[in-house]
Amino acid sequence: MRNNLLIIFSVIILFLSGCASLNYNEYLKQGKIELNKENYKEAATYFKKALNEKSEEEAKELLKETNIKLNLDLLIADGASALKEEEYKKAIDIFNRIIEEYSNDKRLELMTEKAQGFLIEANNLREKSLLSLVDTAIKDKEYNIAIKNLNEILKINPKNEEAIKLLKFSENMMAGSTALISEKFDEAISLFTIALNTIPDSNEAKNLKGEALNSKKELEDQLLAAKIQKEAEEAEAAAAVTEAEDFQETDFIVDESYQDEFVESMNLLTSDYNENVWNQMSGINSGMVSPGYLMGQVKRIYRESINVYVTYPQYQSIKDNWLRCLEETNIFLEMMEDIEGGATSGYVDNIDELVKYQELTFNALYSIQ
Repeated sequence: MRNNLLIIFSVIILFLSGCASLNYNEYLKQGKIELNKENYKEAATYFKKALNEKSEEEAKELLKETNIKLNLDLLIADGASALKEEEYKKAIDIFNRIIEEYSNDKRLELMTEKAQGFLIEANNLREKSLLSLVDTAIKDKEYNIAIKNLNEILKINPKNEEAIKLLKFSENMMAGSTALISEKFDEAISLFTIALNTIPDSNEAKNLKGEALNSKKELEDQLLAAKIQKEAEEAEAAAAVTEAEDFQETDFIVDESYQDEFVESMNLLTSDYNENVWNQMSGINSGMVSPGYLMGQVKRIYRESINVYVTYPQYQSIKDNWLRCLEETNIFLEMMEDIEGGATSGYVDNIDELVKYQELTFNALYSIQ
């Protein structure tokens, strides 16, 4: 009896084991079918069921592969969505990441090839988009923006001939504009010439080159005019020196009547100055008047002094010293008028400055005498 029970129990165990094997194999088979159809969620479900029946290595590896493909499929979908939304940089980043991380796995070869195809499409579309931005920037003369976008294009495709040409044009236009502003006209002309050689029909490059050429010519004309004027002044000065030397070497008799006339005129002017101006400035308090009144006297005497006729060159220094005396006196009086609104009480408080201009005036008078 006991032996019979053991036999029955063994038969039941064998039966159940056979059922588990049948279920495992069926789940494994269905999982592989879904995996080949790229239905990764369904495939993962079957492989999990198979593992619930039997913990076999094949089922574990298939489930691992399925989960990787499921995640990769989601990444590809995200990249495709970004591509559709014209978010080309985002799409490029996603597909580059896929290729970098999964391209060495033979099981994922088809999926990485799919990502590679999307990447090529995204790069092409981003190139076109950036070129459109470059055209707008160049039209708006925003060459720094154009250069930035062109460098992005060349990162994607270093052999893009249009981008290479536009980059050369933009760099020379920007550098030429900077040189033109800095008045480095030769440098600007050279840079705009390179830009025109790159894009011959650029009106902006033609206009800026023309502006640089005109500015250079204007500057050269100004320098030439200054040079001619300087040479003329030097020639005039040299002629005056020669004339003076010739005059000194010439024997002549000075007409005493002219000499007396000059001396008399200067004596009258200095007397007028002493009586109406100098005595006041020297500290004679009786009859003290305002600086404004004295300035009027100085200006009157100055006008009369200008008209004194200098008969001979050696008398000119006397007249020049006298005029300088009057000019210094005027400066002195202007300063006085600024002191407390011209009040005479301000004289004492500023005695040091007054003494300074008194000395200048006295020296001038002394040289005339």
